[in-house]
Amino acid sequence: EKSEEAFNTALSINPEYTQAYLAHYNLGIFSEEKGKFEKALEHYGMSIKLNPDFPDAHWNRSLVLLLLGKFEEGWREYQYRFRKQSPTDSRVFDKPLWKGEPLENKRILIASEQGFGDSIQFIRYIPLVKQKKGHIILECRKEIARLFEDIDGIDEIVIKEKDKVPDVDFDCYIHLMDLPGIFKTNLDNLPNKVPYINANQGLSKKLNGELKKDKFNIGVVWAGNPKHDNDKNRSTTIDKFRILESLPGIAIFSLQKGKDENQLKSSKIIDMSEKINGFSDTAAIIDNLDLIISVDTSVAHLAGAMGKPVWTLLGFNPDWRWLLGRNDSPWYPTMKLFRQKRKGDWDSLLEEVKESLEKHVRFRV
Repeated sequence: EKSEEAFNTALSINPEYTQAYLAHYNLGIFSEEKGKFEKALEHYGMSIKLNPDFPDAHWNRSLVLLLLGKFEEGWREYQYRFRKQSPTDSRVFDKPLWKGEPLENKRILIASEQGFGDSIQFIRYIPLVKQKKGHIILECRKEIARLFEDIDGIDEIVIKEKDKVPDVDFDCYIHLMDLPGIFKTNLDNLPNKVPYINANQGLSKKLNGELKKDKFNIGVVWAGNPKHDNDKNRSTTIDKFRILESLPGIAIFSLQKGKDENQLKSSKIIDMSEKINGFSDTAAIIDNLDLIISVDTSVAHLAGAMGKPVWTLLGFNPDWRWLLGRNDSPWYPTMKLFRQKRKGDWDSLLEEVKESLEKHVRFRV
């Protein structure tokens, strides 16, 4: 609050002082934190007006536009992710950027970027690229490569190496998360047919014996990648999920990987971490479960992409892809969204989840 007061005081003294664009930029961030998104757009717009070549204001503005469902303008501004202070990808590809033209007799590299959840969400665009008749080379991180092997339209997979352009022959390239803009995606036409990712049936059958046949089997994830910019707001602890343990007729399986899996000591939740060595294993476990309950992380995307019932728990200021004021996702037809009503209030949110789960198990609704 004091920073807001200071920035506004500076602007009242001289609305066009040398670094006024940074005052508006920070006021935009402040407004976002308070959930005042139209006000945030005003401040980012003023920041850009005062300094048109300030990429971070364009980038932040893109995220607010996408959150509000203003996709056409949002995708354009989203391009500034490569120019902001910490670019999402600073590699130089030295080949033409694909702009949606036909690809007969051409090899296109679809470059990886950002997190696992982003890759899972936007891999849905591969069939649309394939309709352009090209040879598709997908770059992805090794942990997720096996999951993508059987997706129709991918001709070749190369593993992403940090700061290196893949050593493979290609004629043009596009980043995976540029595809929604290329195909002019909006809320009416986004490709949301599921499943577009399937579990390996051999792996799935091997894990079938882990289930409790007389129970409603649930998979849970309470924390995402700790390196994520917004992790402190989107992740919680296993203690918040323990409220679900008292419900009759359910068995709870943890799909958590990383340091947070250690929180499971003295818990009734069944730890599956030793059986997970990559996303193919996670998919095989999900394939055997009745419901996934996850914070905003890659497992929620994976369950949604597989067409599994999934409840995604969102912080007060959600990521842009979840939009505002709705309990469903246009990206994933089998997903239900639960939203914090107050920042950081996981207790009330998990109480709401518990009540919904009790009804769900009782009536299978």
